Amino acid sequence: MRRPVLDRFNDLWALHPPTGCWLWTGATDRYGYGMKTAYDPKRVRSAHRVAHELFIGDIASGLDVLHSCDRLFQRGDLSNRRCVNPSHLKQGTNVENVSDMVGLSRQARGIECHSARMTDGTVALARTMFAAGVARSELAERFSVSWRTIDRAIRGETWRHVQNDPPTKSSQSPGPQSPAP
Repeated sequence: MRRPVLDRFNDLWALHPPTGCWLWTGATDRYGYGMKTAYDPKRVRSAHRVAHELFIGDIASGLDVLHSCDRLFQRGDLSNRRCVNPSHLKQGTNVENVSDMVGLSRQARGIECHSARMTDGTVALARTMFAAGVARSELAERFSVSWRTIDRAIRGETWRHVQNDPPTKSSQSPGPQSPAP
């Protein structure tokens, strides 16, 4: 017979004294969140969601479980993702979760983003070239990205963290430029 869920759960965390976090010592997913089979051994779930259900109660439909302890860790330290301390967990919307992430500068930026096709250096170079008069379409071809990607990078809609002088050409998007005949 299987041991009760709470007993099995409590075997898989360790106290982190500086923060009071209960850091998950069991399996984690590729993003660093603890994973746990709880009620159904065939269904793996986020350990912090299981903690919320075990210690606080059901999670309302459509809501996330947010960590309040993320402020206790330095940028780049994702240990709080393993926290299962119920006093550090609360329900919230996805918008609140994303806002919290952005406010703490924990979102992937630049080359940290899995879909990045440019680097900080190539974005700075593209901005400099654009300011010198090179067309967006030519830059897009040179850097092997779409016109929209280069346009957003030049205007600072993306890659905001790359610091360089703003382009001297109009920062308005006139649309894709046709190649000269």
